[in-house]
Order: sequence, then structure tokens, then C-alpha cells
Amino acid sequence: MKHFLFLIITSLLYSANSEAQSPSGIQSSFFAIIVEDLDVSSEWYQKILGYEVSKTFISEERGIGQVNLQNEDNNIELIELGSAVNPRNAVPGYSHKTRLTGIFKVGYIVDDFDKWVLHLHRHKAELSGNVVTDPVSDKRMVILLDPDGNRIQIFER
Repeated sequence: MKHFLFLIITSLLYSANSEAQSPSGIQSSFFAIIVEDLDVSSEWYQKILGYEVSKTFISEERGIGQVNLQNEDNNIELIELGSAVNPRNAVPGYSHKTRLTGIFKVGYIVDDFDKWVLHLHRHKAELSGNVVTDPVSDKRMVILLDPDGNRIQIFER
């Protein structure tokens, strides 16, 4: 009987512990960004980050346009909505230092950081600050802004 109780208690503890952990097998697939100008943003993500257009959808009746972009590892949906609200117009006193809840930035890890920084300068990408060494990872990084001011962080591998 003691062995039976021990097995029951052990299996209950194991079961409770396994339910508390997230299942494995998750990976990033895509992210979507609402943009003000679909053409400008699509061109920027192609020129600056090397994405290619995989699909375009425009519905003027519904007030939506979408461009799907992809590279070797990631997919981005750029969405232009006629009903979207720009925080610069909706938030009193909004500035580049205003922080809204939600996704703050998107990050990429690159193999040749110096080559990427040169690429960003050549294409006159808007940087938010200079190249710095991250105190947590001890890796160099830089933040750039897309045409809508979304932050994109580039880290060296």
C-alpha cells in the first residue's frame, strides 16, 4: 500500500510540474506591422533588411492593403489600414520618448555586424543613437527606425 501511495503522489507531482511548463516546439513565424504608407514601408524593408515580396493584397472597399515579405528566416506582414490611428496624432504630448504598451522593438542577430552597420549608413537608415555595447550580452548593437518609427535592434552574433 505504501508503494502504491508513493507512486500516486509521485505521478501527481510530476503531472503538476509538467503542466506548469510551456510545451516545446515553438518558433517565430512572422510579425505584422500597421504602417502609414504600404509602398514606402515595403520598399524600406526590402532595401534595408533584404526582404522580398511574397504576396500583395489590396482591398480599397475594405480600406486595407497588405504586403507579405520574407527572407530566409522570417516573414513580415505590412498592413495599411484606413482606420488605423497614429499615436503621434492620438496621444497628447507624444514624442520619440513616449512609450506605449505593446511590442517595443524587434531584434535581429547578424553574422557580420560591421558590414551591416556600413550597409545601414550607405542607405541612410535612421539610427536611434550610435553603436553601443550591450551591458547584458556584451555584444555590440544598434537600433534603427523604420519609416513609421518602429524600433529594430541589430545585434552582433
